[in-house]
Amino acid sequence: IAGFYTYLAQGLDKNVALHRTKVDMISKGSALYSHPYYWAAFTLIGNESAIVSRKIGSDKIMQFVIPILILLAFFIHSKRKAYG
Repeated sequence: IAGFYTYLAQGLDKNVALHRTKVDMISKGSALYSHPYYWAAFTLIGNESAIVSRKIGSDKIMQFVIPILILLAFFIHSKRKAYG
């Protein structure tokens, strides 16, 4: 099963990853695990497209952080001005 997640991490479609994992279990596995009892029950139901990683880049983070820091600085400055 670890092979399935390795194939998904490589960007393969889920059905292709499952197929390759089953083939690996048949050809590269031990004689025991090559038996269909161990791999035939794994089926794919639903969307078979690849999983796309949605990582937020540092430029996207900065688009949110910088305005928040500016607003925070303005708030602190206005509070100090009111008490000072």
